[in-house]
Amino acid sequence: MSGVIIHINGWPGAGKYTVGRIVARYLGARLVPNHVLCGPGFCIAEFGDPVFFEVARKVRAVVYERIAEAPPDAGFVLTSVLIDGADDAARLDAIEDIAARRQCPFLAVTLDCAVEANLQRLNTADRAARNSLTDVEMLRSLRETYELLPPRGAVPLVIDATTTTARESATTICDAAERLLTDTAAAGDQT
Repeated sequence: MSGVIIHINGWPGAGKYTVGRIVARYLGARLVPNHVLCGPGFCIAEFGDPVFFEVARKVRAVVYERIAEAPPDAGFVLTSVLIDGADDAARLDAIEDIAARRQCPFLAVTLDCAVEANLQRLNTADRAARNSLTDVEMLRSLRETYELLPPRGAVPLVIDATTTTARESATTICDAAERLLTDTAAAGDQT
């Protein structure tokens, strides 16, 4: 399967990275996780510091440009934590723009879960090793203060990962991607 851009949005600890890895493997796509794009910022400054955000923005811009210029058959799975607000809406616009520039299908996914399940998922060794959020109080504050941006696109998909396994969530996303690619190919054949 090729050429699709899948964006998985969700709270820290919702399972984006785990699900994204399975989806990317199944579809033969490249995984571009949020923590990788933010990693250089964490090397230089603390989260919340303006320097952190400046570095993360610049890294994202370079990576997004390279994805836009990738071969047409390359697929990508991106993960983010996008909440209501102009900055995050602009990030989602940039991801949609990549798909438009590549003239490829775009699948927007929100991976959500209940607050208590979400909080329990933060305290794992692999999250700390990836520079992913592990602060329970910070996540609680984020969830009390903000809402996730709703998914956009022709086929927005919302998955409640509270009781579903990562494999089940990934299967739902892969099935939606396959339908989207089939529909896109059929529409192209009709023109």
